[in-house]
Amino acid sequence: MPASPDVQAPAVRPDGAFISSEVDPEKVARNNVRLEELEKEPGGQRRTHNADKLVEVQKLQMANVVEFKAKGGPDDARNALIQLSRYARQILREQLDRRFIIGLTICFDKLNIYLFDRSSVVATNQ
Repeated sequence: MPASPDVQAPAVRPDGAFISSEVDPEKVARNNVRLEELEKEPGGQRRTHNADKLVEVQKLQMANVVEFKAKGGPDDARNALIQLSRYARQILREQLDRRFIIGLTICFDKLNIYLFDRSSVVATNQ
């Protein structure tokens, strides 16, 4: 599997994601435990070779992403959109054959749906 040209790629982890292929839940749980262990190692850095490999696999399988915010204020919605945009950009960088990504933001009781492609973003009426 090719390594990401972006050194920050492994640091980007969405709150939720839809995976494009069938994944063994036990394997995902093991990967998450391993990532947490790597974060707890001396220095608390997730930027290790092993962590990069674990996250690369997840990025290549992501179909859609979700960002959650506990509050529903305008700043929270804006921050959720900014973070979601980062996830979408990273997935489009990793998956060169992707044409678009559907993303969701959930801020308290409001759901917004976004369609990201390589040149623009279309959103539901807020």
